[in-house]
Amino acid sequence: QFRYVLALRLAEKLDKDGEITTKFLTDEANRAFGGTQAEGVYSTKDAYDAMEAAFNIHLGNTEKADWTDQDAAWANSKAIELTNRIQKLPTQTRRDEEMDEFQQFSTPPALAFVANWVANVKRSDVMGEPSAGTGDLAIWPKIAGAEIVLNELSPRRQALLSSLFPQARLFKENAEQLDNVLPSDIKPSVIVMNPPFSS
Repeated sequence: QFRYVLALRLAEKLDKDGEITTKFLTDEANRAFGGTQAEGVYSTKDAYDAMEAAFNIHLGNTEKADWTDQDAAWANSKAIELTNRIQKLPTQTRRDEEMDEFQQFSTPPALAFVANWVANVKRSDVMGEPSAGTGDLAIWPKIAGAEIVLNELSPRRQALLSSLFPQARLFKENAEQLDNVLPSDIKPSVIVMNPPFSS
């Protein structure tokens, strides 16, 4: 699972100084995958999926479970802080065929946090995410200690999620059919989804 290995290396860098340059991302991706994009060893999407996962690992390493108990002023400050932190990462500017086919739109960290804060996710909740991607929405419930149920249609991203959320129940279904296909014992108390206005 080269993407997860890369994500761990990038998370170490974020934990240390909170920044990843394009050069560092490329160098570490070349190292993790044992070759370059030019050689066809990995794709741009592989590297950026790993970087998104790395930021979520970094959040898990640096954020506290008491985010669920904070007031609106604190939540507003946290959203601003997350926006500033994400600006220290390279920006993905190209979409590939899988992104279009599976309608993949990553949720910005600030928006992912706000969605969870508004949903008032608690440790006692079962959080469901119908299109989990790289875990942007699921990381906050994990930090809170909630039970997590994830669904992701992309095999590549599902493999990454299984490493990021080893305790979660993970499914690979068309999100439109989840109500029809999930086991009857799964009853999320909170469903957090990528809002339609995010990009």
